[in-house]
Amino acid sequence: MAVFIASSDETEIGGHRGMFMHSGLLAPEDDWSRYFAPAWEERVLLAPPAIPYLHVIDLRNREWQKANGICLTDSEINTKLDEGVDVIMQLGSFVAVGTRMNAGVFLDAVGKKKIVKMTLNKKPQRLLVDHVSFFGHVTVLKYVNKHYPDAAKVDFLVDRKHGVFDRLTEYYATLAASLRAIGEPDLPRLLGKLIPGGPDTRVPLQAADLVLWHIGRSFRPQHLTREDHFRLKKLEHMREAVTELPDHAVRKMGRVFLEKLNEQRISELRRDNEETHASSAQRNKGQIGRRKSAKAKEAEA
Repeated sequence: MAVFIASSDETEIGGHRGMFMHSGLLAPEDDWSRYFAPAWEERVLLAPPAIPYLHVIDLRNREWQKANGICLTDSEINTKLDEGVDVIMQLGSFVAVGTRMNAGVFLDAVGKKKIVKMTLNKKPQRLLVDHVSFFGHVTVLKYVNKHYPDAAKVDFLVDRKHGVFDRLTEYYATLAASLRAIGEPDLPRLLGKLIPGGPDTRVPLQAADLVLWHIGRSFRPQHLTREDHFRLKKLEHMREAVTELPDHAVRKMGRVFLEKLNEQRISELRRDNEETHASSAQRNKGQIGRRKSAKAKEAEA
């Protein structure tokens, strides 16, 4: 009855309305903490020259290096990235699970609609293309359900992006209903916790970033260096593990998401209004009581 942790990242591979990829690594919780994290710390982060965390774009950014008091040559950067790939490849229990989705289908289904306000003092907001990444968790759950039928649950470790994570938590609350809507009634039992983090605080997210950076850019090979190609060759089986979520599933899950989210928000708005009315009634009752008391005193006088 193992608990699995899926660490994932997402990227656009075909423009804002093109294909959107969600990919990452899946392993039992103990393997992440007991084996992978210590090896990553020792061989990638602490090996000279030490770095605070590994995020591919930051690592190659001279301003980031300056802000963190380090200076890396191109050779040292490649050494860090190579070692990161090697550590990932050496953990035998790692499974790469990825999903491609049509971002345009998602945006046409739900992205143009302003969803119901959560509170009375906030304007409605549109969903962002980043939110389609959560549909990729369906692939993870299907994999675990098929290959690990005795698994207890899957916890999802995701990047806490500003303005995105709040929507993701709301989506997560509707995921069980969405899974049943697309004909996957066995998957909700596996839903575990949604764990926020960032590459600077979570080693698994650093690994997911490294994998997805290379896989995502394999669709734009002109942006890869010779060393990038060598690393991608080692990760080729992870690229091949990316499957496509059909458009009809994206539409259906998006529709269920909006329906459930609106139900939830309408319920909360009603509850807020009831509390407001109750408070007003109490205030009015108190005021009436005080007036009666004053009249009573006048009568007695």
